[in-house]
Amino acid sequence: MGMKESPEFRIVGDDTPENKAALVADLNAAFHENTMFGIKPDIQEKIRDQEIEKSELALEVIDYVNKKVDELMMDLGLEAVEFPAENIHILPAQLYSEINGPSSSGQAKQENQAVFVNSDFLRRSPTSGAATMYHEVLHLNGHFAGEMNKDTPHTTFYRKGLVIYPLQAKREQRINTQLEKPWTLFWGLNEAIIQRATRKFNLEILDDIEFEGETKWMKSPEYIEERVKIAEHLGIDPSEIDWISEDRKNYTLDSYPEYRKVYSYVLEEIAKRFPDEYKDTDTVDKEFLKATFTGHMVKIGRLVEKTFGPGSFRTLGNMHSQKPDEPFSAQETMEELKEMRTTFIQHTQK
Repeated sequence: MGMKESPEFRIVGDDTPENKAALVADLNAAFHENTMFGIKPDIQEKIRDQEIEKSELALEVIDYVNKKVDELMMDLGLEAVEFPAENIHILPAQLYSEINGPSSSGQAKQENQAVFVNSDFLRRSPTSGAATMYHEVLHLNGHFAGEMNKDTPHTTFYRKGLVIYPLQAKREQRINTQLEKPWTLFWGLNEAIIQRATRKFNLEILDDIEFEGETKWMKSPEYIEERVKIAEHLGIDPSEIDWISEDRKNYTLDSYPEYRKVYSYVLEEIAKRFPDEYKDTDTVDKEFLKATFTGHMVKIGRLVEKTFGPGSFRTLGNMHSQKPDEPFSAQETMEELKEMRTTFIQHTQK
């Protein structure tokens, strides 16, 4: 199975077929010609002026990322898109923060067909930078849908992977008073699925690509020992330590830990519930990955509801924060799902 030539763009709404086709053409041009469609002209100019030229190693990493994404998609029975290196923009930290906010290492923009990478993170750890690219290219292979209506002057994008944004007609009614923002569903789950795949990528890249200095350090007994020491101090599993500097003064943790805890619990319970269909959590995970890329959520919704009971898929979809004191937190979601599972088991045993 080969790679697709272009991403698939689904456009809904009552606008004319001609206008919808024009939008798809613009998105295809953004993919194939790096037009940066949808990005303000002044920001485009800054990107072109300040973008950091990719080294031979960076280009090798991008080829490797596309190869590993293709392998993953083939394992799911799907076709990947080979994302052009030109559409991956390595930016100075200040410009990256201006576009995406200061705290992240990278971000995929499906509506622009672009990936932005924070050069500070890439410079600090090429291995982590490669994982960032993989994570974001997976997002760009995710299901993507937009909406165009005759009485609305702008296009909105309402599906990205599993994430569901309100349709235009519902946006005002679906403002969530607790979060004070338009309601979105499945954001936390979507990130957990993609990051779980990224963690597997992290285990492979050190064996496949040599990063001068860093590869030797990250495979050394001293690194492993330091990783265990930091993990014990923080009370977490050593696998949650993403990177440690060779001088041992800095380290970073893996992304979305609270979302991943909830997702791991869901996978474990589904595997227990359907042992004849799923031999382990990895086989269940494939169903969720496939849904992320195809947009078809019925099967995973049924798996969740047949394991945790009615309403549980919506509960999982509500998960929206990793901070325990915020509404719809991962911690709150975990508690609710555990209660639902207990109740569901009790009912089925009667």
